[in-house]
Amino acid sequence: MLALWGGIEQLFAPSSGELRFRVAALLASYLENPGPSRQSRYKEILKLYDHRSIAAHTTTQVELNPLIKTLVIMRNALIKMVDDEKVPNQGDLESLLFCATPDSQS
Repeated sequence: MLALWGGIEQLFAPSSGELRFRVAALLASYLENPGPSRQSRYKEILKLYDHRSIAAHTTTQVELNPLIKTLVIMRNALIKMVDDEKVPNQGDLESLLFCATPDSQS
């Protein structure tokens, strides 16, 4: 779980400021088009990040379901990177988050 989230953090939030929000917002923006599906994905990622924090900061056993969901999200992001033939940089991710249409990305 920690290794998966470490990879996600490096790809979607290279700065350490407010990681939970930043990772969830940028990852949801990368995987979903604007609208209800993006908001739903964002909320799902926030919950999964809470499981990551439990794994990192307690001795509590990691639950299997959140681990599998995290693995699926990471897989989907990696597949998109392969399909796009590009690892998104911070500017790409911010454009996805803040721009209304994909055409306005830089």
